[in-house]
Amino acid sequence: MKDSDNLVDSLLADPQTRQRLSQALAADLKAADKDPFWQRARFFLAGASSALVVLLAFLIPSLQDQWDRYQTRAAVDRYAAIGEQLMQDGQYQSAEQAFTRAVELAGFQRNDLLENQIRSRVMRVYENEEWRGPVAE
Repeated sequence: MKDSDNLVDSLLADPQTRQRLSQALAADLKAADKDPFWQRARFFLAGASSALVVLLAFLIPSLQDQWDRYQTRAAVDRYAAIGEQLMQDGQYQSAEQAFTRAVELAGFQRNDLLENQIRSRVMRVYENEEWRGPVAE
């Protein structure tokens, strides 16, 4: 340890060595002043990219699923409206088919569509004068 201390002391005693050392330290400080913004920005960008990956992985498919459900619900409502119009016009077989398609699209989850489907079938049976026998379930 004593030899290294003596070496440092002898180097610092030289004015040219001290000047070169101070220039090197000043250059290092100037270079360090330029980097901190990019160093901080790099971590921010890494966090933002992670958030973007989560957004793309989970939110976008969820939005697509919601859009698909909206379109399916709109199609079910259109079929139901067509079926109701056909029932008013007395076209019970076509109305039954429209309600059947609406029920299929809705996934058998809407009782009002099932009731309208059954009502149109019953009206079709009542309309048929040649119908003899019990109404099928």
